[in-house]
Amino acid sequence: MRATTIRALSLQDVFAQLAGATNNTTPYDPNTVINSLAADSETANIAAASETWTSSHTTDYPLNLIQDAGPSAYWRLDDPASSTTVYDSSPFNNTMIPRVPLTVSGGVTFQTAGAMPGSKGATFNGSTGYLTASTATPLSFVTNLTLEAWVKTSSLAAAQTIVDKGGTAGEFGLTINTDGSVALSFDAGSGGGSNLIDANASDIETSAAGWSAGSNTTIVQSTAQAHTGTHALKMTGTATGAMFAFTNARYSVTAGTSYTASAWFYCASPGRSVYLDIDWYNSSGTYISSATSTTYTLTPGVWTQVSFNATAVAGAASVVYSLSPTANTAGDVFYADTITLTALGGSSNLTLIPAGGITTGAWHHVAVTRTGTGTSGGTATGYLDGVQKNTATWSGSVVVSANAVRVGATAGTAGKFFNGVLDEIVIYQRALSATQIAKRVTWAQAADCTSSAYGTGTYGFTAYPLPGAPTDYTYGSAATWGGNNAFFWG
Repeated sequence: MRATTIRALSLQDVFAQLAGATNNTTPYDPNTVINSLAADSETANIAAASETWTSSHTTDYPLNLIQDAGPSAYWRLDDPASSTTVYDSSPFNNTMIPRVPLTVSGGVTFQTAGAMPGSKGATFNGSTGYLTASTATPLSFVTNLTLEAWVKTSSLAAAQTIVDKGGTAGEFGLTINTDGSVALSFDAGSGGGSNLIDANASDIETSAAGWSAGSNTTIVQSTAQAHTGTHALKMTGTATGAMFAFTNARYSVTAGTSYTASAWFYCASPGRSVYLDIDWYNSSGTYISSATSTTYTLTPGVWTQVSFNATAVAGAASVVYSLSPTANTAGDVFYADTITLTALGGSSNLTLIPAGGITTGAWHHVAVTRTGTGTSGGTATGYLDGVQKNTATWSGSVVVSANAVRVGATAGTAGKFFNGVLDEIVIYQRALSATQIAKRVTWAQAADCTSSAYGTGTYGFTAYPLPGAPTDYTYGSAATWGGNNAFFWG
């Protein structure tokens, strides 16, 4: 409640400010009008026996923040306890943008306390529970995209899916990894997809035999740290200066094809950096040239993903892959794991929220945006609790798939089940701004924010009338005037 002491204004004074609103496309907020009048020095004649105006303002999360932004799909997850269908509360329902309900499978429990006052979410049991869309057509996006959700994990023992349109030719997916990072995955076009680095050299589960030590370096298989499985490649500096380890095998590539090189690194010492290097060789085994990633400074004691894209040069037939710590001193220890080289065109993963971002037992707002030009290339950005985190770019094309969207597990063969509570899952066919995303957290935590029930059976979204305005004008997600419908997108 906000209280302002001014001279007594009649309702006619206030509503007079709204004259001519019938054809106005900008909605008025009554509180703005009242506050504006209160600040007017000519009308603010405060008497000893003054009167007090009290105005109340409430932000309804689904209406003011989500509906107004024009989502393509909006699953509130506030459905009744016995629901077998989850309703889509997006404001559209036509042949171009139909609503997309979800079918309930396995261990999903509704009416769990949600992320904000008044909201309800759904609990997923981490082993069998998920929701599947009846159709994929309205959600087949190749360019701009925003995915957002409120998440509360019960465990990070395994990677888990928030929302996915994946499978053999997936379009997008949002995954929480075991280190608390969040990755956006997407299909980048036709071709490849499998890791060219053999399994042992990638995950070091059998031995370190797939790698050789370069200058100032010793290597060994170790169980002291691991990003996946139980082992990692331990690299120890023998002297100050550049370190590196390289693959014993050369892996086949095709000239002109773009590849993504990726590896996860861990170092407990502060201020240490790493980069990746791939060396192109021709069919005779002669070195041609190299491509290197940006040098990344590691966060001490946290697994960090380093990746980059490179196109195989003319004449390239194979590649040697190197892991290159820098800014080291004698005795420094680095661990490397989950090392991949994939042709762009297979499934790619961009870590947009860094390790440690998601913590168990706490509500977090997760949002990622993707922008692109046509169907080729683009930029992706991650936001955690309203704060911008990592940004990544890629080359190659994003494809449209026929796979259905799934919430709480991977599309196609269900896996990576979500373990915890989800609330307010939203998909947009555009990239929301940083300001819009930040408001979701700021307003959700405000004392005057509420979350009324939407979408259980009626797919309802409401528009509320502006007091005193012409009867054909309403303020909110949908407005009508002169017999026409309009949507306000914020």
